[in-house]
Amino acid sequence: MSSYKKTKAQSWVNGYAVTGAGIVIAAVIPGSTSVALMSLEATMCFHIGKIYRGSDYEWKEAVAVAGAVGLAAVAGKLIALEALTLLPFAGWAAKAPIAGGIIKALGEAIISYYEKMEPYSSVVTFKSPTIVELLTASPQAILAKRPQKVITFVGKTGEGKSSTINALVDYQAFNVGAEHGTTTTVDSVDYTNGYSLQDTPGLLDDDAEYLQLIADALKESELVIYTTRGQLYEPELEVVRQICNFQQQWNQDSGTPGLRKLLLYVNMQDIKEQTMPSSMRAEEATLIKSQVAEWIPESKVAFGAAAPVLKNQIQPARIEKLQELILQNINS
Repeated sequence: MSSYKKTKAQSWVNGYAVTGAGIVIAAVIPGSTSVALMSLEATMCFHIGKIYRGSDYEWKEAVAVAGAVGLAAVAGKLIALEALTLLPFAGWAAKAPIAGGIIKALGEAIISYYEKMEPYSSVVTFKSPTIVELLTASPQAILAKRPQKVITFVGKTGEGKSSTINALVDYQAFNVGAEHGTTTTVDSVDYTNGYSLQDTPGLLDDDAEYLQLIADALKESELVIYTTRGQLYEPELEVVRQICNFQQQWNQDSGTPGLRKLLLYVNMQDIKEQTMPSSMRAEEATLIKSQVAEWIPESKVAFGAAAPVLKNQIQPARIEKLQELILQNINS
């Protein structure tokens, strides 16, 4: 499992390096570069920690690990970046590659730290069929049928699929939790205009039974909503691409061009608001949209918070954009 976690973590690091490079170009006020990068680096540490340690990984532990493995060590380089801020245009442009290198070096150091702590470091070969293989094996008779009035949420474990459905129907329809296995079946609940909302297990959990359930759900669904909490890493992007391609083929086979649609919902924006400055959140939002632009246009991407928390208290859901997007795509 360590190899899988490492690949996932490295994808996060690469994404943050790109984001950081963009941020420092815009940070031309003295002192703003250091503030933006330190915040981004701490957030990156938090995400890497959750990959290796699970959903109960805490922010304070991320800060401690970041300091232990090198956040303080890059302080000198941050000072050098600030010096470049004082050199208009040429200095500002020169900051980008330096910032990207700092972020990537720190990320690799944190990954190395957790790799050494992993109980099993050998490469694991997954034997379960992929979601793509299961979709490819679909009987032609099934695919020739019109999709049902079903809206299916898919995504990794812990991205907030269940909590988002609960927010849409405004009651606790499904149990929620970030741990592996909270959602182990495909369940549905009535929604609006004769449609139902369908919850699914974690998409990349490497469980053949789960993947078969998800594949079957995708085939019958008119609307699929890929749910994430941030940037997508390479295996996820491949799944998004394949879902888009299969939907186009299924629409052709069933004589329903354009009926099946794919949306992207970026959840847990409340956490970003508490840990990232607005400029950094805007950069990440732009990066996410660019990641999926080939398969999901910007008009079909929504950001929100299904179960926002403030001072340890659950706040009202902020999913208005998602609700609007769903209604637009089931009524068009």
